[in-house]
Amino acid sequence: EDMDRVSLDINKQEVLEDKKQKISLENAMTELNEEKIEVEVPKRMDVVVQESIDILPFVNITYSNDKMEVSSKYEVFRKFTIDKSNKIVLDYHASIFFYTKKQISDTEYFEKVIVGNHKKEKYFRVVIVLKDKPNKYKVTYTDNLVTIEFDKNMI
Repeated sequence: EDMDRVSLDINKQEVLEDKKQKISLENAMTELNEEKIEVEVPKRMDVVVQESIDILPFVNITYSNDKMEVSSKYEVFRKFTIDKSNKIVLDYHASIFFYTKKQISDTEYFEKVIVGNHKKEKYFRVVIVLKDKPNKYKVTYTDNLVTIEFDKNMI
């Protein structure tokens, strides 16, 4: 009798697929202008992108979309930001040799991390390239862990 009813044993995903309207961008824009389309974007709670990478044996980077943690057995002795190129820079005391490493994180708020060596000056540098101005990120430090978090409420 009731054709709109869906039996519970049908895979939920299939039902969602059936109800999704496929619409070209052009049509979407036209229909938006005519005010007759309703776009619903389901919140995806199940997907948390989290990566943990040992960029070097002594530097680990863990990041999700809006948060990054840089941990090292060495201690940060200098930290600064470069506004015009959206960078947070961390300098660590260490007299070790390695070649420059680059890690593309490419999330919504973080572009990449570069670790470079300054052996003569006895330190290495971790540069976090951001997708927004550094003042939009909250940075907290403990002895060996730096946490950088995007905060949309910052200036």
